[in-house]
Amino acid sequence: IVASFVRRLSLLLHSLFLSLAMSVDISDEGLQKTWSDVCDSKSDTNWCLFRMEGKNKLVVDSSGSGGYAEMVKNLANDKVLFGGLTVVGVDNRENVTSRRAKHVAITWIGENVGGLAKARVSMQRAEVLRLFTGVSTSINAGDLDDFSRKEIGAALLKAGAAHKPTHYEFGPDDVIALSDLLG
Repeated sequence: IVASFVRRLSLLLHSLFLSLAMSVDISDEGLQKTWSDVCDSKSDTNWCLFRMEGKNKLVVDSSGSGGYAEMVKNLANDKVLFGGLTVVGVDNRENVTSRRAKHVAITWIGENVGGLAKARVSMQRAEVLRLFTGVSTSINAGDLDDFSRKEIGAALLKAGAAHKPTHYEFGPDDVIALSDLLG
C-alpha cells in the first residue's frame, strides 16, 4: 500500500512539475506590436500589460498613454500580469535639455493570486520577459509599495550610467525630482 501511494504521489508531483514548466505561448502578434508601440518615441502609448489566458497563452490585457497613474489602475489583486512602462529621464543643464526614454519591465503577482499560479510565474517569467527588449530594469511586485514611483526611480538610478537625470517623467504631468529619490 505504501509503495502504491508513493508511486501515485510521484506521478502527481511529476504531472504538477510538467504543468508548471509548460512553455509560454507568445505567438499572439499583438504582444510584440504593443511592446513596440510602448518603445516607439513617436507613439503616445507608454505602458502595457499582458496576462495569461489559460495556463500558458500570453495575451494583451491593456495598454495606454496615461503613464504610471493609468497603468496602476489596471493592476488587480487577483491577477498575474507582465508589463512594461516608459519613464523618461530628463536632464536640465543650463540651456541644454536631454530626454532619455527608460523602459521598465514589471511582473505583477496580485496579493490574492493562488499558490499554483504564483509557482507558474516563477517558471514563466524569464520566457515572458524576453519579449520586453531594451528594458533598463525589471521589477517584481505584488502591491503598490513595491511598484511606487520612488521604487521605480531608485531602480532606474541603480541601473543607470554615471550621468544622472534631474528628474523622471512617469507620464503626463507626473514628475519626480532626483532629489526626492535620493532624500
